[in-house]
Amino acid sequence: HWSSGAWAQAGIMQTVTASYPGLVRGIDPIFSAYAIAGYRTKSWTLHGGLQPTIFSGSMDLRLPTSVDSQGVLHYTDSKVQIRTQPVGFVGGGPRWQAGNHLLSLDAVANTASRYQVMLKYRLAM
Repeated sequence: HWSSGAWAQAGIMQTVTASYPGLVRGIDPIFSAYAIAGYRTKSWTLHGGLQPTIFSGSMDLRLPTSVDSQGVLHYTDSKVQIRTQPVGFVGGGPRWQAGNHLLSLDAVANTASRYQVMLKYRLAM
């Protein structure tokens, strides 16, 4: 049935984006990581962790930088690093179990001052 006890999950994700020539000339693979750990019983759950955080990636840009006396645009190529600041979170709430049914209420707050409340229903098959 529904498990109780400590649990943890972590992962690294790679995102590859195809781009069409324009101001963005190319996007290198972007890597991000996340982690979450918690503890749950039949009647409550508590968890915390790190939201997906981009730690590697870049874009090649061709940006307009000047216009000459004939009205011709001149461009400069540059490479921009893609990074995000780590955002931690903590959450938890009550769980109600009846047979194959699980209903849980989960409130989460993160270090970027964002909050959410989720009501979840699961049916075990």
